[in-house]
Amino acid sequence: MKTPILLIVLFALPLLALSAQTQEPGKIMDVLDPSEVRGHSLPVPQGPTSQELAAAIQKMFAYPKVAAIGIVSLPFGERDKQGISLKAAYCLIEGAIKGVKGR
Repeated sequence: MKTPILLIVLFALPLLALSAQTQEPGKIMDVLDPSEVRGHSLPVPQGPTSQELAAAIQKMFAYPKVAAIGIVSLPFGERDKQGISLKAAYCLIEGAIKGVKGR
């Protein structure tokens, strides 16, 4: 039996360049459109929506060796009073779950 790859932080390859613009490539939430990550200190204008990134994550998680996702850089509290960023994070997690279910 092969050991699955533990994926700590997940990036869709086309979005890697966007994250690199922030000079903090270990983040995933900062690539999203600022309307979905209000209060983020490093917004990426015209970034993808959480639905678009979730679709990419779903495709990645269709592969059995992909085993985990890390969601980091999530604004909360006073920086996201309506919980919009949290909903975006849930969307990304949901994409991963759909990918696993589609295996």
